[in-house]
Amino acid sequence: MALRPGLSIFICYRRTDTGAEAVALSDKLQRRRGFDVFKDVDNIPPGQDWLEVIEGSIAKCDVLLALIGADWVGVAGEAGHLLDENDHVRLEIEAALASKSAVIPILFENAKLPRSDALPESLRPLLRRHDLRIRSSTFNRDLDVLVDQLKVIARTKAAAAAEADERRRLETETGDQRRQELATAAKATAPVAEVRRRQEQAPVAEERRRQEQVPVAEVTAAAAITPPARVVRPAPSTSPAPRPPAEPIAPAPVMRPEIVSRERVPTSMSVRPRRSLSVPLPPVLAVGAVSLLAVSAVAAYLVSGGRIVPTMAPTSGAVASSTVAPIVSPTGTASRTPTRPPTPMISSRPPVGGQVTMTTDFPAQRGAADDTFTFDLEVRNESNQQVTLSFEGSGPPGSTGWRVTGKPANDDLATTAVVDAGGLSAARFTIDPPAAVAVGSYPVTVRALGGPGPVEVTLVVEIVR
Repeated sequence: MALRPGLSIFICYRRTDTGAEAVALSDKLQRRRGFDVFKDVDNIPPGQDWLEVIEGSIAKCDVLLALIGADWVGVAGEAGHLLDENDHVRLEIEAALASKSAVIPILFENAKLPRSDALPESLRPLLRRHDLRIRSSTFNRDLDVLVDQLKVIARTKAAAAAEADERRRLETETGDQRRQELATAAKATAPVAEVRRRQEQAPVAEERRRQEQVPVAEVTAAAAITPPARVVRPAPSTSPAPRPPAEPIAPAPVMRPEIVSRERVPTSMSVRPRRSLSVPLPPVLAVGAVSLLAVSAVAAYLVSGGRIVPTMAPTSGAVASSTVAPIVSPTGTASRTPTRPPTPMISSRPPVGGQVTMTTDFPAQRGAADDTFTFDLEVRNESNQQVTLSFEGSGPPGSTGWRVTGKPANDDLATTAVVDAGGLSAARFTIDPPAAVAVGSYPVTVRALGGPGPVEVTLVVEIVR
């Protein structure tokens, strides 16, 4: 949030007492300092309920200036007396005191605060407020004293707003970090639970696979000792098929002995099978192999610290596999050829960096040649390290006599500002134009030095007389 250079000011006055003084004070504050000033004659549209508008404006204002002249209390029994419950001056001050806004009594000329017994009970806290006096002979000097007091209130308001913003930012970051930690923990525990479930089911699956596995060695031996004979095909049976047993047992594959010759083979000759017998694996065994591969993949994921390590893609003509495949040689012995090892993936994060920025909601001000223009800018350090900044400025190009100074806004004695990484600060630039400057708009460049790079902002000073 950008720091505003002024306050919302409400001027409370009685027209029959300080009407002319209220007009002069409002004009000076708006023209010289750029404050947001509310005065009933200038800010209440026709047809509006003045009491509702005034109460709403007082609720939003930061400071109420109570203008007090010689006839401010009024005469008892007449309209406008402070003892009257419907007196607008009384209602305005009561609303400001209830809203905890700053209330400053302004005494004009030789006016004095009334005695406590001359005020109603609701207005007596006004007597404990520090007052300021403005005289027509020293109007400009007294106005400077008032403006200095308003600046103190403005700095206090800006510091409180910055502290509230920083507190909200820290609360938001803490909440986001906590949610991220919970999400990371949930992702880390999900694979562990899956692996544990598969480990618990592994003995049951292994026992079932062992019971359903066909003894391939026994079938091969039986085929080796059986002599080839004439194949007798049985006649098709018309009887119903027998009912299966209670427990599902995979039947042994039907073997068809190959007829070598129609002639009878002598019993003294040994018979060897011409080719090996191929027996397909049951579906349950294939499902078990896939389950074991899935368990191995999850375990590798946990060992690598949560990183997915892809295997190298197979070359043309090869079979992609992470296991060692047996190859049977022509002599009958088995040889093992390992596949290519997996290639790990290495990732890196980009370095964290940023810059220093200056922004303001009021880049232009209007005033006279003898006025002093004050700009407050928000300074944000978006880099990842602490920086120490100094502030300077220069007048319009080709012009001389301009005096531009900069310093931290929160400390009148400091010349530099130390801003933490990701932190906020404020800079105040004061611009005094030369006395002989002509009417017109002039660009003024201000800078912040000492960060990752110089930061420049162009402000506009408009001279109207």
